[in-house]
Amino acid sequence: MKQKILAILMMFGMSMSAHAQFGGLGGMLGGGGGGGGGVDSAAVEKFTADAVLISKAVTYAALQIQAALGDKQKIETLKESISKMGSTNPQEQNAVMGTIIKTQLAESIDLLKSAEGKARMEQLSPEMKQKVAKSLFSVGIAALRVKPLMDNGSKMVQGMASNPTLLSKVGMVKEGLSLLSDAAPKLPDLVSTGFALMKEVKVNPGNPTADAKLEVDTQVQIPG
Repeated sequence: MKQKILAILMMFGMSMSAHAQFGGLGGMLGGGGGGGGGVDSAAVEKFTADAVLISKAVTYAALQIQAALGDKQKIETLKESISKMGSTNPQEQNAVMGTIIKTQLAESIDLLKSAEGKARMEQLSPEMKQKVAKSLFSVGIAALRVKPLMDNGSKMVQGMASNPTLLSKVGMVKEGLSLLSDAAPKLPDLVSTGFALMKEVKVNPGNPTADAKLEVDTQVQIPG
């Protein structure tokens, strides 16, 4: 079952690259076809909430992986990012998430792939291994949801263009799409690499599905 999940995610990664490269976000840029009717304020708010939830899952997974597997210098630099994620201002928090997704997500993947990362994972306490596993499970759910959500958001932007009452909310959807489009291409590699490493250390992160409840653990734990 786990091999099947990873194979699906790898295929999903290829489709996301094509989606981004060949105009899947056409609506975001003001072009492209497709529908978008039936957009209302409630739909915009739900899309925004879903986009933020996925982005938080990815952001906190990156932070937890680096906190668990990074060296002392990396952990010191993480503390500032963790502190900034505590902002109660949505725009500020989105900006921090965007920066972490762009700059630190790839570093997390590299850590999971590295010999040093594997060695540190093997030395972690059972509790810390479970923290990493939990974050990877959340990212697994996020990876399965992100493409349909991006497709929906792109269509919403197109539909909102013809509805003057929603023009003020276009920026919210575009901001959500921007966060998702930065994260999406990296998620298959993060999930497949992370799950493979957890298997090596005999920890089962679980079986993520698109309809599973997505919970974000915002308490980043640093090994003692």
